[in-house]
Amino acid sequence: MPSKKPSRILASLVFPKTGPVRLNSEQLAFTNDDLELQIVQKLTRAIHEQYKVGLASPERAARGEEPIDVWCRTERGERLGLQLVEAADAQGGVVERLRKRYQDALNADVELATALTGFHVDIVASEDERHLPDPRRSKPCVEELTSALLGMASQLSTLQPGKKRVRKVTLANGCDVHFLLWHRDRTPRIWWTGGRVFLPEDDRNLITAAVSKKLRKHYSTGEPLWLVVYGIGVGAIANEEDLIAARALLNASDSLFDEAWFFAPMANQDTGHAIRIWKRDEASGLGPNGA
Repeated sequence: MPSKKPSRILASLVFPKTGPVRLNSEQLAFTNDDLELQIVQKLTRAIHEQYKVGLASPERAARGEEPIDVWCRTERGERLGLQLVEAADAQGGVVERLRKRYQDALNADVELATALTGFHVDIVASEDERHLPDPRRSKPCVEELTSALLGMASQLSTLQPGKKRVRKVTLANGCDVHFLLWHRDRTPRIWWTGGRVFLPEDDRNLITAAVSKKLRKHYSTGEPLWLVVYGIGVGAIANEEDLIAARALLNASDSLFDEAWFFAPMANQDTGHAIRIWKRDEASGLGPNGA
């Protein structure tokens, strides 16, 4: 049976120059095989847009073709293998569980459910959610959020169907929480979608750690092979030192990889932000979209 990933959602608030603020979210595939294929489908368009590199026809590698996870075709029709690894925050699972506990606690409040009848609420915290206390052991943050939502509910009579309203609340611990509210015909629902987890400065070398993990495997293959480090829910893309350290690690290794990339996929679009970290026999920088 294919291995499964925890439920993964790409989510962010979009603040357009004109028009209402909206939530952009996408439920990613649950099985590891499907998730990696989904990531590669977004990657192929991104590197074509940003680097003019053409890859096509991604398909899962067969069992026993390790270290290759996904096959693609180059512009010349040649097969190219991709090895994928997630730049995963060790605390990422903790954050996802914390979001679920807050979501469940808010949805269980009868008074709040009554006040929000006919509405849907999405919650996105813009600060480091790991600083929020576990709602099972500490109630103040849940009470603050409940109070804020009750106050918003009292003003929803002026919200027209089809329109959305965004509000921000700063909790006592300094965490900014954004609420996106709109009409919903069914039972009211509060959904803590979250967003990217921005890591402290001393815990941001996720790309380097992912590269190091793969280099320690000492893979062998006779096929051209790229390493793709992808990030879901991490702020690693803005960390210049991590990208440079990963490139230095690859330069110093006797790796079978021909190129290494970092990729942050975008929700509901077959693209994302791609950075070529390293290319064999090339001492250039990180590319047009790199740090």
